[in-house]
Amino acid sequence: MLKTAKQWPNLFVVGAAKAGTTSLYHYLSQHPDIYMSPIKEPHFFSDISPAERYMALSGCVNIQDAKTYLGLFERRRQHSIVGEASPSYLWDEQAPAKIQQVSPNAKIVIMLREPTSRAYSHYLNEVRAGLEKRPFLEALQADLASRETGWGVSPLYVALGQYSQQVQRYLDRFEAVHVVFFEEFIKDVEGHLRQLFEFLAVDPAWAAEIELEAQNGYAIATGPLGKFLIGTPWVRQLARQLMAQQWRGQLKQLVLKKAPKPQMDEQARALLKEIYQSELEQLPQLLGRELPWQIS
Repeated sequence: MLKTAKQWPNLFVVGAAKAGTTSLYHYLSQHPDIYMSPIKEPHFFSDISPAERYMALSGCVNIQDAKTYLGLFERRRQHSIVGEASPSYLWDEQAPAKIQQVSPNAKIVIMLREPTSRAYSHYLNEVRAGLEKRPFLEALQADLASRETGWGVSPLYVALGQYSQQVQRYLDRFEAVHVVFFEEFIKDVEGHLRQLFEFLAVDPAWAAEIELEAQNGYAIATGPLGKFLIGTPWVRQLARQLMAQQWRGQLKQLVLKKAPKPQMDEQARALLKEIYQSELEQLPQLLGRELPWQIS
């Protein structure tokens, strides 16, 4: 990592997973002064080794060499902000130091979601992808008991919502850290984009021009064919190899339909509520602001 700071991104959307980072990535990409990596989640600064099942079904990417990573930003022009969005950076303990090493003045954006809802949304996403077959409570208990943990190795349903220490690591190393609460963001996307653009020192008026469309909302497969296409590893891998991203998006719209989320198991809810209770006390003190949610 001996390149100059100017060659590295100066914006990192670091997570949390299932807290709206995909939508935010698409919104940031529409601003003329912001260049976002064509691969949303390169995970370059995280020490991860995704298991084969995650590589096949989720398309998890892990770029490990600097030349390939910096090649993602070769098409930047006069953009004042150059960024990427890898939610593993919030979880990975070493990522903040690695980012600081090459981009010490980087601006950090963190999106947080009520952790119980985040965990359940994460679980439902794994179910849809064919990565999870167990009931939610059983999956949580196995997650907590697992000795083999890691990004792309185990679900991390619980760990990804334990925000306090994760956020603290960025506050300790960076001057410019902008925290967005998912629940507030979705109620006033344009207003929060304006605040974010001001934080990034780009024209905030563009917030009114952004095409707003939430990404990765809850959906279910449309019949047996949809389940086969979404939940079969070799089919999804082949689609990524042969189809452009926009065509994959259109195919996804054909085989998925929006649906109301199933209710969370109450025992699972109680377990998560007990685990995350300390976040109610630590996060407001850390951020100097009230949380927009209670642990549900």
